[in-house]
Amino acid sequence: MPIQHLMKQMENFASETSNLNCRPSWINDFVDEIADIFNPFDEVGRVGFDCQFTEECWEVGLFLGSTEIVGGQRDGQFIAASFQFDLLQLLDRFES
Repeated sequence: MPIQHLMKQMENFASETSNLNCRPSWINDFVDEIADIFNPFDEVGRVGFDCQFTEECWEVGLFLGSTEIVGGQRDGQFIAASFQFDLLQLLDRFES
């Protein structure tokens, strides 16, 4: 039974991986442009994104990752990245 479960997981992973490549190229370009608008206050922030096709449209969510504290009293805590984001630049992307 465990081997069958593992095989099913591998099939699902292969299917999900191939679905990632179905995004139109303009979405990747859009995400790259919008990611440049994020300005982290501390150090470097890496922008992540989630992209899914719903029944009617593509939905894209962007976010900055968090930082885990290692050592000290706050060991293991995660801190959300503080950032600045220019909404006018975002609106310009939709108008162009």
